[in-house]
This record gives sequence, C-alpha cells and structure tokens, in this order.
Amino acid sequence: MSTETRCSIEEIRALREAHNQFQRSLSTAQADFEALAALDQQIKNYNVGPNPYTWFTMEALEDTWRNLQKIIKERDVELAKEAQRQEENDKLRKEFAKHANSFYNWLTETRFSLLGFTMLGYDARSAMMEGSGTLEQQLEATRLKALQVREHRSDLKKIEDLGQILEEHLILDNRYTEHSTVGLAQQWDQLDQLGMRMQHNLEQQIQARNQSGVSEDALKEFSMMFKVCSGGVQMFEVCS
Repeated sequence: MSTETRCSIEEIRALREAHNQFQRSLSTAQADFEALAALDQQIKNYNVGPNPYTWFTMEALEDTWRNLQKIIKERDVELAKEAQRQEENDKLRKEFAKHANSFYNWLTETRFSLLGFTMLGYDARSAMMEGSGTLEQQLEATRLKALQVREHRSDLKKIEDLGQILEEHLILDNRYTEHSTVGLAQQWDQLDQLGMRMQHNLEQQIQARNQSGVSEDALKEFSMMFKVCSGGVQMFEVCS
C-alpha cells in the first residue's frame, strides 16, 4: 500500500511531471522485457535445466513486471487525486483572499473617513469640512457611518465561515492574502468601538452646549483634538 501524498499545488505538478517522464521511459524497459521473454522461450525449447548464471527466472520477472504496472497505476490515481485536492484548496484560498482583501480595504477607508483622514495621512481641511455642520448633523452622520459598520458584520461572518472551511481542510497558508480571520475581526471591533466613542463625544458636546452655553466653535475645536488623538491611536493600531 502506498503512502498518501500531501503537498503543495506546485509540488504535485512537479511530481506528476516526473511520474509521466518515468512512464515514458518504460518503453525501453518494455522492449528489454519482451526480449528476455523471447530468449527464455528459446532456452526452454532446448530442454535445458536452470540457468547457472542467474537466480532470476522468467516467471519471477513476469511477477515483478506485473507488480510494477500495478504500482504505476496506483501512483497515477494517487497523484491525480492529490492534484484535484490541491486545485480545490487553491480555489478556497483565492475565495478567502478575495473577501478578506476587500473587507480590509473597506475597513481602512471607513476608519479614515470617520477620523477625517486621507489615504496619505491626516487631512485637517477634510476634518474641518466634516465639522462645518452643526453638532446634530455631525452626530447623525456618525451614526449612519456606525450603522454601516454594523451592517458589514455580515461580510466578516462570510470571511469567518470561509476561514473555518480552510481550517477543516487543514489549509494553514495563503499566499493570496496577508490577512487572517482573527486580525480582521479585531479591526472590525476597533472600528465599531471608534464609532461609538465618536458618537458619545458628540453627544457630550451637545449636552455641554445646551447646559453651559459654551460656543459651538469651542466645542468643534475640542472635537478636532479628539479626532487627532483617536486617529493617532488608530494609526498606531494599524501599523503595529
């Protein structure tokens, strides 16, 4: 019984090519075997005894040849089965990577949008434009963005399901993405928490304005400081 083959898709392709080359080389061995069979028949026609120059008999060689053919066929089946398994595994890797990479890009863009960042860094003018509306308008916009974050939890669930399938298939590597289920889940949770903190901050500003009479411009300046501080923390978490 042969040992089960488990390897990467590149390795299985190399093994199948080597096996095919070996099979092509058997034509010479087949010719040699047929020549031995013909020679053995000639010797038997002379009614002579066992060959004193070798302990191999034609019957033993025929058994060995049949066993070799059987082993070759079994190896064919084994390599084909492993090749199919690796092709299916690679499809699973690509499927996971497609969703994981897309979700990570959305996480990054949404985080920067909440904090008033651009992809190149902090954009003070953009943040000021976000703060140009009333506190109530800013709160409503933040609530809508936070709601979008919650709605995208289903995308994370899809990634988690795909990750579970990878684990069940013992697929521990994925060259198509650098993101993991755990890492994406942590980043989604951080984004969800950020949205809640920003809503809480705006609610406090509205309450302070209504109770103390502090000008909205002063509160906006405080809000800007909150975004800068929160942004620094978030950027640190992304880079760490």
